[in-house]
Amino acid sequence: MKKLIAMILTLALMLPAAAMACPETDAQTAAVMVAKKEATYTYSDYSYWALTDTCTLAGIKDVDEAVPHWPVQNFSGQYVAGWTKNGWTREAGAIRTVTVNGQTIGLTLLKNVTVTIYAEYAEIARMVVENLLGEGTELSANSIAACAMWWDGDWVSMIFHPSYSDRFVVGYVTFNCGEEVTPLYLAHFGEELRFGLACGWWIPEPVKEPEPAQETAQASATASASASAAVSVSASGNINQSGDGCWRNNTFVQINLFSFVRQCARWMMGGACEE
Repeated sequence: MKKLIAMILTLALMLPAAAMACPETDAQTAAVMVAKKEATYTYSDYSYWALTDTCTLAGIKDVDEAVPHWPVQNFSGQYVAGWTKNGWTREAGAIRTVTVNGQTIGLTLLKNVTVTIYAEYAEIARMVVENLLGEGTELSANSIAACAMWWDGDWVSMIFHPSYSDRFVVGYVTFNCGEEVTPLYLAHFGEELRFGLACGWWIPEPVKEPEPAQETAQASATASASASAAVSVSASGNINQSGDGCWRNNTFVQINLFSFVRQCARWMMGGACEE
């Protein structure tokens, strides 16, 4: 009995110490994770990208995706369009390339792009580069960009990993002299791990309702004084934009206030598209 009581007292003394140790351990683990995430390798060498003449990235998000095929592009600028808060928008398509004296024509050399890899994924990134470009190939902005391309013969597209893929973030790419940053992913593409960007999409601004037209004092007085306004409604299968009255879902509405006819037209646009 004395031994049992002694064991209970010992455990009771140990429990508070263990409880105090747990938060400290969690804090240390969190600090280590943050430190690993902050450690990065950044590459700012010149790199080739598949850009269209309209300064957008020609992209493909699936090996079997049917995309337009364009001739050799001759984009000579440095600005890349397509940044959004949720990824980078692409122009679905493939660019024709031509090889002359060992030089590939059709890709665009960008001098204002940096590629950053988180330190915890540096070895995986190196493995991907060596697997695709050959053993001993160094990590660089150009080698990483090359491993984010999909070639089909002489046609090339940048790889975009959609949300339904097995993608995971390994770093980020900075375009346009540091102004626009987008995540860099690794995911299986063509049965191999390849770099790629996220498919971004635009969220349209809410459509503001137009302010009602100001009626003249005479029309307002007539409308308030009249208690017998006639409302005629006739159905129509087609919308005639040149007609009078208000059109709502193929229904013509005309409001007659004695000799006053109020005409109106309302247009609504909206919607979003996620790839």
